[in-house]
Amino acid sequence: MMTPFSILHKNIEEAGISLSPSELSTCLGSYSEKAFRPKEVVSRRRVNGDFPISSEKILYITSGITAAEITGNDGQRVIPRFHEAGDISAPLPKLTPKVTEGGRIIGDESEIVAITPVEGVLIPLENWHREYLEGNTFGQFVRQKMFEGYLLNAAISHVRSLNRTAESYNFLKTYQPDILKNVPQKTVAQFIGITPEGLSRFLKSNAKT
Repeated sequence: MMTPFSILHKNIEEAGISLSPSELSTCLGSYSEKAFRPKEVVSRRRVNGDFPISSEKILYITSGITAAEITGNDGQRVIPRFHEAGDISAPLPKLTPKVTEGGRIIGDESEIVAITPVEGVLIPLENWHREYLEGNTFGQFVRQKMFEGYLLNAAISHVRSLNRTAESYNFLKTYQPDILKNVPQKTVAQFIGITPEGLSRFLKSNAKT
């Protein structure tokens, strides 16, 4: 059975980047392999004074699904995006406020939570940033992952700004189909911005067409 580290190394090779396991270990620094149970917090934003910054470590997911969770002004939890195997899962310093269908203002992202059992490689944030800025081998992979994440975030922000159930659901169906297969319906509803009952009605209506 492959370990999270060996899966990360395999993913790097599949990206066409030549890097030995020992070289990867050096680039990662004081990394660790970690497993999380459903509902367990993977990482949380910490605050330095009044300035919120990212967690000190990021998780490269090798299996399972996590979700970014934020708290709206009404105290309700909302999910702006999911992360899957091959994604980088870490809280962002700040998200631009969004308005849901119900008119709620959503605040800053606060934490990453495991939705299914999750495994991955925890990497010190300073090492990840160093590789992003200066790395020649692993750095290529880091920059590729950051760019992929940027594109997905931009697409999700656009879809969510439409505030329409069909567009949000079809986005998951097209780009993150494993979410619909493995994530509870009530959690999918949190991403879309509707109640579980509203999602159930939407799915029943869709099934008839």
